[in-house]
Amino acid sequence: MGDPALYFEAMAARIRSNTPKDFAGALLVVPPGGEEPIELLMIDPKQDLAHFWATIHSKVQVSAQEFQQRHQNPDPFRR
Repeated sequence: MGDPALYFEAMAARIRSNTPKDFAGALLVVPPGGEEPIELLMIDPKQDLAHFWATIHSKVQVSAQEFQQRHQNPDPFRR
């Protein structure tokens, strides 16, 4: 996307396009260096806070593991 601020503007537009009563949380992490951002918008009329935090925790943990794997061994066929 180029300009990191565009990710935040796009997320704000996505949030605005839903009803406030259904909004159950959002997460946006834009790492430096062109790495893939983490974007999550939760829409749930029940607004389960425990589910929100568990989902965010899992999403960030998986992204961090994928990052470590990519940078630990950039060429998986080479030893």
